[in-house]
This record gives sequence, structure tokens and C-alpha cells, in this order.
Amino acid sequence: NDALLRAFEIVTGHSVLRPDIPEFMGAYGAALISKDREGTCNSSIITREQLMMFGSETETKRCQGCGNSCLLTVTSFSGGRRHVTGNMCSNGETEGTAARELPPNLYAAKYKRLFEHYVPLSSEDAPRGTLGIPRVLNIYEDYPFWFTLFTELGFRVELSSPRPDESLAIDTVPSQTLCFPAKLAHRHLQELVVRGVKLIFYPGVQKEAREYRDADNCFNCPVVAGYPDVAGLNVDGLSSGDVRYIHSFFSVDAPDKIAGQVAKEFARDGVVPVEAAEAVKKAYAAQAEFKSDVEEMGDRAVRHVNAKGITGIVLAGHPYHLDPVVNHGIPELINGHNVAVLTEDSVAGRSRGMETGADLKVIDQWVFHSRLYRAASAVARDPELRRFELVQLNSFGCGLDAISADQTAGLLEREGRMHTLLKIDESKNNGAVRIRIRSLLAAVRTKQMPQEAPCGAVISGSRRRTVSAGKRTILCPPLSQYHFQFLEPIMRAEGHDFRVLPEGGRESVELGLRYVNNDACYPAMIVVGQFLNALKSGLYDPKNTDCFYAQTGGSCRASNYVPLLRKALDEAGLKEVRVLTVNSQCRNSVAFRLSPRVMYRSAKAMVYGDLLMRLLLRTRPYELNRGDAEALYDKWSSKYRKTITSGRGPDHASFIRDTAADFNALPVSGTEKPRVGIVGEILVKYHSGANDRLVNLIEASGGEAVLTDIASFLLYCLFDPVFRYRELSGSLRSAIAGRGAIAALELLRRPVRKALEGTRFGTLHNIYSLADKASSVVSCANQAGEGWLLTAEMISLIEGGVKKVICVQPFACLPNHITGKGVIKELRRRYAGSSILALDYDPGTSSVNQMNRIRLLMS
Repeated sequence: NDALLRAFEIVTGHSVLRPDIPEFMGAYGAALISKDREGTCNSSIITREQLMMFGSETETKRCQGCGNSCLLTVTSFSGGRRHVTGNMCSNGETEGTAARELPPNLYAAKYKRLFEHYVPLSSEDAPRGTLGIPRVLNIYEDYPFWFTLFTELGFRVELSSPRPDESLAIDTVPSQTLCFPAKLAHRHLQELVVRGVKLIFYPGVQKEAREYRDADNCFNCPVVAGYPDVAGLNVDGLSSGDVRYIHSFFSVDAPDKIAGQVAKEFARDGVVPVEAAEAVKKAYAAQAEFKSDVEEMGDRAVRHVNAKGITGIVLAGHPYHLDPVVNHGIPELINGHNVAVLTEDSVAGRSRGMETGADLKVIDQWVFHSRLYRAASAVARDPELRRFELVQLNSFGCGLDAISADQTAGLLEREGRMHTLLKIDESKNNGAVRIRIRSLLAAVRTKQMPQEAPCGAVISGSRRRTVSAGKRTILCPPLSQYHFQFLEPIMRAEGHDFRVLPEGGRESVELGLRYVNNDACYPAMIVVGQFLNALKSGLYDPKNTDCFYAQTGGSCRASNYVPLLRKALDEAGLKEVRVLTVNSQCRNSVAFRLSPRVMYRSAKAMVYGDLLMRLLLRTRPYELNRGDAEALYDKWSSKYRKTITSGRGPDHASFIRDTAADFNALPVSGTEKPRVGIVGEILVKYHSGANDRLVNLIEASGGEAVLTDIASFLLYCLFDPVFRYRELSGSLRSAIAGRGAIAALELLRRPVRKALEGTRFGTLHNIYSLADKASSVVSCANQAGEGWLLTAEMISLIEGGVKKVICVQPFACLPNHITGKGVIKELRRRYAGSSILALDYDPGTSSVNQMNRIRLLMS
């Protein structure tokens, strides 16, 4: 594999040999290790006579040690020694019989404390009946809270079983690139339905209670937060009248609001606000007690490890990695090596006072990852944890862990500690995991031997950069060809040497892939690759060049694009290049303040860009003379670029009216063509290099592409704080600011709305009406990435006559699992005759495959 060989050389920085005797290399390696560890003791290798008498017998049997019932292969050797293979955990090594006493395994202890500690009311003592809760995702975080709350309210809490039948609801999972823990939600919910539970509670939780003051936020992963909505739309039985399925969002992070939410949701059960408030108070106390008990478990385990002089591993994952079905017995596998296994939350509290937040290069906004970072800090710095190593569990398809893995490795490596990452998915084969663990333990033993002090690279925390005097060139990645053509003249009119980069293509993706984690978002690879292509072209002096990026916020991993860019620039030897951000959220960038005039002109240009895009795409497929629409587009684009920078010319409303009238007067054919709407992740939707020229492909195939306005995305971002204040834990100040900004932007869009009246170019949608459309399907609390807007745009397109819709997204896009792929089944049910195609894009996407799927949709 030449590619693997070259990748190994790039990563290690050394020339790598590839011997033609690979079958012997392991033996050579073992011999070299033996030579390094040679002592004065006699060899334990058997004699020739013993070897001649050596024999073995093999039998297969089922292990009875746990529910996996592994098929074991037991080999018995001369002398009474035995070797067992086929086992998924350490129980199999003793064939399920009693084994030696092992060190603490907090995965097993915490699981027991989380679920078995709480005894539900009997049916006779539960006046409000039975309430079912699925044992999935955020329930692993908040179960003590919910159990105590509903028990105090008089419900009998009934959990789904630990291991529901694997065949349950397997056909209801809307996305195969979804992480395995989320897929399990379908299985658990369907089991409750089959069991006959009539009231099922699975809450949406956007934010958890804040645990660390120096954390930037306390979001849940977009999938964890919004999956109750997806389950309700896809799991058979939940939407029927036989089951009452409660999946509203609750503000766990706001004690002053959640009592009212509980009282409102359970009013039909007779729950009143005073009663709910008292139950909520006890629920928070139970949650705090649980967390305290877990930390005490961790302290006892640490004392045990240090007293016995053994090794410990902090197996750091997400709360739902506690599920034995998810972790596939990895904690028991590790424990079987006489190693103590701790959870990340059992040691994270030891980082208090270490100021972990100051050492982070990423935005610390996801509550599970906040614990992970602090657990890493504790393992790296706490003297009592010197016998511990950290192993990170990562579910396949978890985009957030692409961010956290690099950061966790940095925290450990700066202190000379090792970082091991284990990826887990549906596969139950732990062979690769077993090898990784044994390798880690061997490395630990080697590290404990006397040796020269390591001289590894030190990762600095905050960085001071010297900025050269004089005018600096500012590079900006293109998002949309229709809109960003106006940004460059606007910024140049302010005196900036501002350059909007060309869109680029495959070469940008390949370059970005060299510097960005493979599991990171596809748009991040594109943007990083575009910047590096430009900086390596020789056209710009890195000492006088800045990279401009408008950073988004929220729980999407896109909020961490700036740290990814900063890391890539540093690794590419471009440390002197600054990163400028409009809404800086971390120390990796320099805040770039836009003047009111620039913001006003940019807002007008966005509105005008939306108009030009709408006019061109609606006209070009039907023009009688090829090239007329493009020429008209170029004419008005050129006029507007001159007008917006000089400040002279027709006013905003007149320009819009004249442009629309000019396009409306262009002769077009009356032939009907299939209209194909394009929605999805904002960069993949508008960036023709990212979506393989999707608009051109649709038009070349005899169709009309319909792109939704980019202003809708901005309006959606402005609406979110309004909703958060009204329904969740948002602030009044942010809500007022959001409403004011929406009103201002709608004022700029008013001339467009008027100019489109009575034409073939469609109408504009009010953001409040879009929110109403979306909320009939999913909650507007789904605010990661494009969030609920994605659902709203699909609905508005279908209701507007665009029956064919392509939903584009980066591979394994977390928000899209909820409000994109997650709602397709329901939209098809509601709108007969509609066709929705979900397309994933990543560096390995097959263009031919995508093209065939698109043409099939259009046919």
C-alpha cells in the first residue's frame, strides 16, 4: 500500500522501509524487545525434549460469564496450561467460572449505581400510573434527576431493559451514518411500546447544568439533544394514539424554569406548579448525590491503585458509553489485565484549581467534553494519578470527538503522557481493541523502566504573535459566488487589502485533509485547504497576511473551525499568519471589528445577492437565447459592485425593482422542467466546489435548481435567542437584540418582496412563519448548525411546488441527522408525491455515484 507507506513517512518525518518478509517482522520485533530486556535469569524457553513431547487439544463451548454468550475456543496444552480465544471480555478467560479478585471497575460500579440504586414505586403506590423511560443517550446523564422527579410526582418509573432484542425497530433508523448509541434508541423505545407502556418520557435537553466556571458553555451534542424528536417521527407506535410520547425540551440548566415546564407538560395528569417545584428541588439533590458518589468511587479506586502499585486506566467517554452494549465489554477486557478502570467523571473533579480552560485551544462548550478535558488535565498533572493512563472512547461518526480527540491529546502530550483513542461501533469484535490495550500496557511498563528523560514537543497555551507594521492582506474563503462577489469591493472601500479566494476544487480538499482530523467536518477541510493553497502559492507574504473567517456559535462543531484553522496554520509552518474573526470566541484568533457602514452594506449586498441568485436560477434553464440570463446577471452584478462601494447611484429599492423587471422582461420558453430544491449545510449548499457543481448538474440534466436565500440562515440565527428566551433558558437581552435585528433585516428585504409580487420568481418567507412550519415537525430548540431551518426550508419548497428536494450535508453531519435525514420519513408521509434525496459529501465521495442518484431523482 504505497499510500499508507507515504502517509507513515509524512507523519513520522522519516524514511520508512517496507521489507518483503512481513510474516517475520513480528518475530524480529519480539526478539529485539527480549534483547533489550535481557537480564541475569535463565531462559524460560522449553528444552528440545519438552518440545518433542508438546501437545494440545481444542474444544469449543459457550461462555456463561455474561449475556454475550461468546463461542469460546479452549486450547489445552501439555502441562495443564490453557488458552481461550473468542471471548469479548475477561469472563471468557476463565470460561465464566469464578476468577481472581480484580481491581475496581467503575464502569460496572457506576452502571449499578445509576440504575439499580433507584427502586420504583409499586403499582399500588403510584397514583399517576406507569411512566416508561428508555435507557439511552441523555438518560445516562440525567436518570437520577428524572427518576426522583417522577417518583416524587407519584409515577412508577419503568426503564427499558438493558439489552432489548437486536431486531427491534432496526428498519426505523433514518441514517446509517448515525452513531451506534443513537441507533439503539429505536430499539429501547420500541421495546417499551411492545411491552405495553402507555406513557413514555424521553426529553430533549439542549444544555446540561454547568459544571465548570471556566467552560464556555454546557451544550449537549446535537444528536443527544434532538434525538427524542427523531425517534418520535420514526419509531413505529410512538405517533399512534395508543401511546402518549412526551419528548419536549426541558431546561435542565435552569432550575427556575424547569418546574414550570414540568407542570405545563404534565398538567393533564394533575401536576401543579407548587408540586413540580418541590419535586424538582429533590431531583437536583439526587443528581448531585449521584455525582458525589461517583467521585467518591474514583477516590477509593485511586487509593487502591496506589496502595497495590498497579496500573489504572481512565476510560474516558460519553455517559452512554457506560452501556455494555455500546462499549462491547471493553472495560472488562481492560480490567482483566489486572488494571483498574475509572470513568472520566470520577477523576475530572481533581482538576479544580488547574485552570484547564486556560490551556484549551478549542471552544469548551460541550458538557461531556468539558469533563474529558479536565480528566485529561488531572491524569497529566495530579501526582496521585501518576500510575494512570487515559484511554478515550469514540463512537464512529461522532464529529465532536474529532475536535475533542486532538485537544485531549494535546493536554496529555504537553505533560509527557500518552493518549490512546479507541473507536467503537456496532461491531462486537474486540480483536483490534485487545491489541491496542496490550500495546498500551506494554508501553506503560517500558515507560516505568529507567530511561533517558523524553524530549517531546511542548504545546504552548496562549500564544503572543508579533505583527509586522504596514498594510496587511486579508484572505477570505468564498461561501457563495452569488454573494461574496460584493464583499471584496465593500472591504476594499474601507481601505483593506481584502481578497476573496477562488472556490478551488479537489486540490483544496486534499491539502486540507493533510492538516485536519479525518473525522472533522468536510467544510473545515475545504476552508483550511483554500487558505493553505493561497498561502503556499507564493502570491502572499505570510508575515503580512491574515485569514478572515466569520465564526459561528452554537453546539455544532462548526464553532471550532477557527481552532482547526489555527492548528493547521501552525503545523504548516505559518505561525505568523493571524486568524481574524468577526465574532471571536477563543484565543486562537484576533477579533476583527466591522464598522456599522460595512455591516449595513454587507446586509444590503446579501439581500441583493439572494435576489440575483433567485432571478438567475429561475431564468437560465428557460432562456430562448443561451447566455442571455448570464449576461444579464453579469451586467447587474457589475453595476451593484460599483454602486455599493461608491455610495452613488439608484437607491436600494430602485436597484432591486429595476433588476427584477429586467429579468422578468427576458424572453423565456413555456416548457416545464423538473424543479429541484437544494437545502442543507450552508457551505456545501452554496459552494459549487464543495457540492461538485450541483446546480450545473441539475441544469445540464434538464432541470431547474432552486436555492433558498442565504438571508434565511441569518434570520434563523437571530430568531434562536428569541425562542430560547421564550421556551428554554435564554436571556431577555439576547431576545430583544434578536427581534430588533430581524426587524432591521426584514426592512432591507421589503423591496425584494414587493418587486417579486406577480412574477414567476416566487415569494420571500417570513422567519416566524418558517419557525411555525418547522415546529409542526421538530422543536425549534434544535438549533445546531442549520437546525430547524433545514426542516422549514424543505416544507416551504414542497408547499411552493418544488416536489423534488436534495438535502446536502457533510458526511456524518450531526445536526442533519436530526432535522434533515431524521424528518424525511415524516415529510414524505405528509406530502404525497414529494421526493427527498439525502446526499453526503466528504473527501472520498464518488462523483459518478452522486450524479446517478441525482438523475434518478429527477427522472
